[in-house]
Amino acid sequence: MPRFSPQTHPASKGGDLILKIATDGDRAYVATVGAGEKYAIYRVTSAGAVSVLACGLPQISDMTTGGSDLYVSFDSPTEQGKHGLYKMPR
Repeated sequence: MPRFSPQTHPASKGGDLILKIATDGDRAYVATVGAGEKYAIYRVTSAGAVSVLACGLPQISDMTTGGSDLYVSFDSPTEQGKHGLYKMPR
């Protein structure tokens, strides 16, 4: 996986941190919301390495870890009160 490039990656514009943080051992997962209400998920290791796991996401309801997997719940953009739960790729 290429290293995160603040100059070229779509998630590089950053955004406001939201209260969606999950941890598993030496990794933390942090969600941000940026322009156009699009969300991004970053993985930060205890050594300080930052990876962008996903960007351009719909609204994130919650995040949690199970083992070494990250699970994310998204609000449905089409139906009020509906959501989906997804296991993020490693």
